Order: sequence, then structure tokens, then C-alpha cells
Amino acid sequence: MSRVKPGWMVLLLILLGLVAGLWFSRKIFEPALEYGCAGTSTPNFTASRSLPKTLRGARVMLNPGHGIILTDKNTWGFQRPKANGFSVFVLEDDSNIRLARSIKQVLEAAGATVLSTRELSSQKIGASGEPLWREATRHHLSRLGVEKGIWNSRGFSLRSDCRAAQDIRARPLYANLQKADVLLSLHSNAGNPLARGTQVFYATRGFLRAANPKLPLKSQCLAKTLALAVPKAIRLERPDLAWSNGSTTGSNQYGENGFALMPSVILEVAFHTNAIDGRALRQETFRAAVARGVKNALVQFFDLPDC
Repeated sequence: MSRVKPGWMVLLLILLGLVAGLWFSRKIFEPALEYGCAGTSTPNFTASRSLPKTLRGARVMLNPGHGIILTDKNTWGFQRPKANGFSVFVLEDDSNIRLARSIKQVLEAAGATVLSTRELSSQKIGASGEPLWREATRHHLSRLGVEKGIWNSRGFSLRSDCRAAQDIRARPLYANLQKADVLLSLHSNAGNPLARGTQVFYATRGFLRAANPKLPLKSQCLAKTLALAVPKAIRLERPDLAWSNGSTTGSNQYGENGFALMPSVILEVAFHTNAIDGRALRQETFRAAVARGVKNALVQFFDLPDC
């Protein structure tokens, strides 16, 4: 009887390991709505409509990131660290909403239809014991009566909390449901105390099978346009801040972009871990400048979506 040589046995084990790894990664990342956390099946989406030629009449989905959420442990809490005046200078869960309000006002004045993944104004107290505008997307969409497959979706989570993962997926899935033309996720960044400025992230591939193959290029174009227009508007309004041009990064780590079927970016406006940036985020003059920059960027983008 022939024997398998040790060298061939090692090679066979390596090959089996590679096959298993590829299979597992595909299960996680390609049909990412079907594995992991329990939930409701997400509806099938068709590709987004053709982009309008101008900002007037465009459907812009604003996604103010984070907000208070009910975790898997049935406790309510903010998703980002509270401001402490030492290492965190603004509460991102709240400042994202204030930024969205400013942007909404400017875009609507320019003729755009502005939608939001979170409540922007209501002071009515929600289930969390806090005003509704402080609560996360998952809870907002549930109150609106949006189908559960959007805000309670079945899917894999790289985080330990499934409801937090569902909240992230709910943002782009809702934009798909509403057939938005662009999805703009609003955040502030974290880093070392000296890190400052604006960063924009876009997805280099879509997570959904209905995604247009050209979508990453359009998202990259939107990111580049914002990375120039927003800092330029800040410099015009607040030269004292010495704001540099922003940077852009393509990444597949962020579900807020990956699950969107329209051009989508994460706009990290400033660093809440930097004293200068953090103070700026609390000032209406700064938020108004950012809003004008966003409007200018979208005007350019709809005029030339392929840059």
C-alpha cells in the first residue's frame, strides 16, 4: 500500500486551509446580509436611478452617525465617548445632528430634497428617556414604521453587539429604500490629540449584488470633491482655523458606504479629539461653513459625476 509523503501531506493541509479561508471570507463579505446576527430578511433592491444633472431636485440622504442605542444587553447608551474637555472635546452623537441641521437648511434652499436617517428636531422624549433627535437610526426607523428588514436586518457583525451592527446597516439600507441620489454620512474623527482636519471615506466595492460596477468610481469622485470644497469653505469663513485640504481613502471596512446603491461617502468633518477642531464643531459659524462646502461639492458632483 502506498503512503502519502509528509511533504505532500503538509501541502495538502495548506491547500485545504486556503480553501476553507476563502469559503469563510465569502460567507462573511459577499452575501453579508445572510449570516451572523439574527434578524429579518432584507428586501431586494434594484439599482439606483440615474443621477440628476443638478442639485435642484436631487434626493440627498443625510446620515448623522451614531446616536443613543439600546444594546444587546438592553441598556441605553451613546455610541461614542462623551466629551470630557481633556481628550474628547465634543459628543459626536449630538454634534453630527447639529451639523446635519445646518446642511439640510443650505441644501433645501438650493432646491434639493433632503432626507435623514435620524430625527433632526423633535424634542419629544423617546424610549431612551432622551429627546428623539438623540436616538440612533435603528430606533428612528422603527418609530416611522419602516419595514423591519431595513432596521432589524439579518447579517454578520464584526462587532460584539448585533443591534449596533443593525444600526449601521440600517443607514444605507434606508437610503436604498428611499432611492436617494447620494448618501452623505456625517461624522467627526478620533485620533491623537494633534490630528486635525477633514477626511472622506468611500467604498471600493459594493456589498450588494445590485450595485453598479461603476459605483466605486462615482463615490471616489464625490469624496474628492468634498475633500476640496469643504475645507475651502471653512477657510473662507474661518481663516483663523488654518484648515488644510482634506484627504480621501477607499476602504471596504465601512458598512455605511458598502451597503449603499448610490454614491456614498463618510465625511469625517473634523477631529473631536483635537481641542481646536472640537471647539469648532460646537460653533455655528463653523457648521455653516461646512454646509456651504457640502452644497458647493454637490453642485460640482451632479454637474460632472465622473470627475
